[in-house]
Amino acid sequence: MLGKALQLCRRDDAAVVKALSETKTVDDVEALDKVTFFDQFFTFLQNLKVLPLLEALDPGMRVRASISWAAMVGVYIMRIVLGIPSIPQTEGLVLTDPALMVLFGLAAFVQQGVTRRGLSRAHALPEVRGAFSGEVMVDTLVKVSLTSLARAFNAVICILAQAGFFPKKAHAVVDCTDLEATPKYRTLDGSRVSSVTRKKRPQHSNNRHAPKVATTVWGWKIWLMFCPTSGIPIAVYVDRINVDDRVWMWALVMQGRANLGDGRLVSVSFDRGFWDGQELYLVAKEVPFFIPGRSDLGITKEARRMAIAAYECYQGGLPVRDVVVATRTVTVVTGKGKKRREEQKELIVIGVQGLDCDTYAEEPPESRVHSKSFVANKLNAAVVLEDPSYPDPPKDEKYLTTCRSFETLRTSRIKRGDRFP
Repeated sequence: MLGKALQLCRRDDAAVVKALSETKTVDDVEALDKVTFFDQFFTFLQNLKVLPLLEALDPGMRVRASISWAAMVGVYIMRIVLGIPSIPQTEGLVLTDPALMVLFGLAAFVQQGVTRRGLSRAHALPEVRGAFSGEVMVDTLVKVSLTSLARAFNAVICILAQAGFFPKKAHAVVDCTDLEATPKYRTLDGSRVSSVTRKKRPQHSNNRHAPKVATTVWGWKIWLMFCPTSGIPIAVYVDRINVDDRVWMWALVMQGRANLGDGRLVSVSFDRGFWDGQELYLVAKEVPFFIPGRSDLGITKEARRMAIAAYECYQGGLPVRDVVVATRTVTVVTGKGKKRREEQKELIVIGVQGLDCDTYAEEPPESRVHSKSFVANKLNAAVVLEDPSYPDPPKDEKYLTTCRSFETLRTSRIKRGDRFP
């Protein structure tokens, strides 16, 4: 803790071993006690005014509740922080630990439990029952609506942004993910959860190129904007699983700007599935964007053709105009152990300025595209010609990123792993 800010630690065993080997000294040795850690952690959440937001999630549907809402939410937070994968393991590691239950005033009930429910149906009584069961915690927390969770999530992000947990200039990444449920799941009003049929590749570890099969999935879809530098989410939206990714695209950008504050969101990177000319035009009015170009778009084909022609001129020593040729040396590691080899290769990126994009407009152009007076809006592109860090790329495959500001493209850093070269 440093004032009201929580300084996150990162484990680096290699650095510790190297320091001990070189200096033979240790500055300090401290034992990480779970009780002390969570006591300070919950105090930290209380000082940031986060705990009141979690307590406000209580739907108020319980009658004569003997276990407080704060205790159930607190135990679930412990499970996430400790990385416990399942609820039964949470019972054995958290709910049966008297030291941890002291934080919620339930240490006296760890041996026998708060109530005697379920004892008449038990065949063998455990030595330590725990303060309450994991099933009670899950059945209670699942009654919170996802929209309420999303509102509380965004409110917590606003608090973290005001406390200085985000960089002053945030380059955000947007993606969607499915929150799957079972066909038997029912919503709070008793209706069935939405479903969608998609083509997915089976989970075959020995065949990564297995053909895709039609699969029906139930649940919800989460739109998430996060900061790749800090790894902290910036904004979140929740809707049905059969809703198109582009529906909440612009709203998510506006929510992220509001959460961070004016002027702190510098750029947004989208996945290829978010390509929509009208939505991107709205986003560009608020913040520059980056998105991979689809292969069936005319701007993608034109960018690849111009990039190849410009690079051939560059190699021949001829001048190129309206094109930026950027190269960077990257280290490619092959083999392991004694066969480990490091090679220095060139990453080649071509930046093309002012490409016509018919679909990138405030309104769909439709038949006006064929008019002589039609003027298409401009986009800039970055084509990756050579990426030695990418494993065995097809020779005819190129990567396109479109953005609104060419200066942003000129000064942007290219990193493998962001999927936005």
